[in-house]
Amino acid sequence: MNSYSYHNYNNRLGRRGSTTTVVLVIIAIIVVVAIFLSLSKPWGQKAKTAWQGATEWTAENIQKDPAAYLAWAIDEIKASQNKLEARAIALGVKREEWTQRRDENTLLLKKRKELLASGMKAYKESEQTNQWPDTWEGLPVGSQQAFEQILVEVDSRRANAEKLAGTYATLAQRVNVKLAEIKDARSKATLTEQKIKTDLEVLKANQTLGEINDIGSTVNEILNTAKQLVTTDRTLDDVESEKTQADRSSSSFAQLKAQY
Repeated sequence: MNSYSYHNYNNRLGRRGSTTTVVLVIIAIIVVVAIFLSLSKPWGQKAKTAWQGATEWTAENIQKDPAAYLAWAIDEIKASQNKLEARAIALGVKREEWTQRRDENTLLLKKRKELLASGMKAYKESEQTNQWPDTWEGLPVGSQQAFEQILVEVDSRRANAEKLAGTYATLAQRVNVKLAEIKDARSKATLTEQKIKTDLEVLKANQTLGEINDIGSTVNEILNTAKQLVTTDRTLDDVESEKTQADRSSSSFAQLKAQY
């Protein structure tokens, strides 16, 4: 490598080193500034206020362009109406399912109560004679202990049907309450949408800030209510899988016998 090439090579290395240093300094400055801004509560509040002013319908923004705000409100209310309708349909399907299961388990409970009463009667008759049947309701018996175990299992199944019937009855009732709330929310949203459309037609520019703010409060209330109602309700959607299985631990036969 001649002296000229060597000199150029050193110059390039020098420039690269200088550029890297400048980049590192800039990055360090950015990091320091970012840390300062994240820790600065006054700046954070100013940034939050500025962001709200640029992205949200504040009272000032509504006053500046009431027509645009009301047009936005109409679109948001329509969207919330669609979500409420979808939620109502889903809950309606659940109500039908849970009502059917409630009725099925209510009927099953009745049959198991009758079966248990019949079994206890047969047990007491066998106990008096000390003669135990070979079978009962198609199940092998042959001994006192076996008969007692069968009756304990029947009672366990009775308790299971009883809990399932009560659980599904509760779920169906909760759905009815939720559907009523959705119906009220949709009615209010419809009335508000109609009012906003009327205001839009008669030119909102003539309205005072107070009137527009009143509408804004109503719109916010509707949107918040809709959001809550369309959010999956854990007490409705998860309780079925968690609470519909009765406790399989049965009482002793002595406790069961005391009831008859």
